[in-house]
Amino acid sequence: VTVPFSVTDLQHLSETEQTGALKAWEEEEKQRDFDYSIAPILRVNVFIRGEEDFRVTFCFHHAILDGWSLSSMLSELFSLLCDGGAAEEKPPLVTTFRDFIALEQQSLESQEARDYWAKKLADLRVTALPPSEGPAARESARNVEEVRFDSKLVEGLKSFARLAGVSLKSVLLAAHCRVLGLLSGQSEVTSGLVSNGRPEEADGDRALGLFLNTIPFSLNLKDATWLDLAQSAAEAERELGPHRRYPLPELQKANGGEPLFEATFNYTHFHILEPVREAPNFKITEPESFSNINYPFSAGFDLNNNSELILILENDSTRLSTQQIDQIRNYYSRAL
Repeated sequence: VTVPFSVTDLQHLSETEQTGALKAWEEEEKQRDFDYSIAPILRVNVFIRGEEDFRVTFCFHHAILDGWSLSSMLSELFSLLCDGGAAEEKPPLVTTFRDFIALEQQSLESQEARDYWAKKLADLRVTALPPSEGPAARESARNVEEVRFDSKLVEGLKSFARLAGVSLKSVLLAAHCRVLGLLSGQSEVTSGLVSNGRPEEADGDRALGLFLNTIPFSLNLKDATWLDLAQSAAEAERELGPHRRYPLPELQKANGGEPLFEATFNYTHFHILEPVREAPNFKITEPESFSNINYPFSAGFDLNNNSELILILENDSTRLSTQQIDQIRNYYSRAL
């Protein structure tokens, strides 16, 4: 398969004109859908902005790359650039995306997994987001808010995680569930949990593909302290672990086709990019991303450079108003 690859020289334009041209191109590119029955579902574009300044854009269907895969690909590509483009011949990976598909199929055939999820679905209570307050958009559109927390707060969260004997992810998941409780008024909440299902093999972290599944995750908030919540979140995720590859579409089918949750949680830490960020002859200056979500609301936490925590709130603008998103952002800030 040949990947569409284009190079555009913008050096004849001023910096302002370059920015305008790139924005116009981005908006046009967002309207170009992928036909995922025809390969490839990836396009690469390079824009030359100066002698030592360029912009590279990858447009792809999420079905072929998850965030870790994209970071791995960028790390390998930019490392080659830092080294002058001399590619070292490497043996092919033992682990491939088809191994993940095989693990999903094994999960589907497992009576234990089917029984586990049948019980979970029987007890499931969907956590509904509140109705829109104030003027919401008439047409569905994706709204994105970023909240940045400094290293002092991150150190405090890590200290609390050590006290609780859990990971930072469990602390953030507990905070997310507490916010859902405030929004819904429910003492037991359910969120979609984005889960990593990569094969646990020696080179499983280097394979490229979409190794994610989003599964229903429930937590009881009643009379719980923060310590209780963090430890309960960790224990609940450990319990889900062996069954995390049971595909979400099959779970929804078992639930009569009805959605299992309206909000999702994701935690990422793409430390594989650190060597590139620290390279003396190469600097990433303006990283940007755009994606479409399938759920009314998602909260994504990204630990950046081990010191800054970024909360990315995405929502369907017809479901939640700007005023409600401001309130939700405040809930997360206060909880953390």
